[in-house]
Amino acid sequence: TPEEIVKMCTAHALYGTTSILPTTLAAPVSQLKKCIKNIEKAMEMCEDSNILGVHLEGPFISMKMKGAQSPENILVPTKESVCELLDSSDIIKIIGAAPEIENGFIVGEEAKKRGIVASVAHSDGDYSNTEEALSHGYSDVTHIYSACSGMRKIGIFRHAGVVEAGLSLDGYTTQFIADLRHLPYGVLKLIYKAKGADKAYAIIDGLEYSA
Repeated sequence: TPEEIVKMCTAHALYGTTSILPTTLAAPVSQLKKCIKNIEKAMEMCEDSNILGVHLEGPFISMKMKGAQSPENILVPTKESVCELLDSSDIIKIIGAAPEIENGFIVGEEAKKRGIVASVAHSDGDYSNTEEALSHGYSDVTHIYSACSGMRKIGIFRHAGVVEAGLSLDGYTTQFIADLRHLPYGVLKLIYKAKGADKAYAIIDGLEYSA
């Protein structure tokens, strides 16, 4: 409900998050549209923090990198479902998706048309398709190192993944969870050294109201 969203934002504000994008998990499109409408109402009610809009994390993500997402709610995108979701509100600011899945590039293309940031999220992609995703509207990586592929050995050769693409390609900004639990101090230094202050940004990952 809008009241619960305000309560959530107030809890985060107590820990220093003064501006926030309430973030949805993978869910049916109809349920996500209801969540978005409730966030719109909460924006008008919230006094303790600044609700900037909505961050959709899913539902068009990789089953292999689902992380804390519910597998039954992970969807294969179609142009119709993507447009229905993105056209439901003008407060959608970011959508996270896996570009390597079937029709994954559609999400980035449709997001870019609407001025929405398309973020590589919960992705098992390799370096090449993550690089290709830049030409299909993607420009960000969701919580880098968490629920995304990194360098791996296939046969006798090593293959780079989303992490290496996000750090090395100038077209990507990178989110990182800065609680020193998801990522150690040395990795935070590496991200900052690779991306700089204008391309790397700290996020919270408080699923239970940050308390």
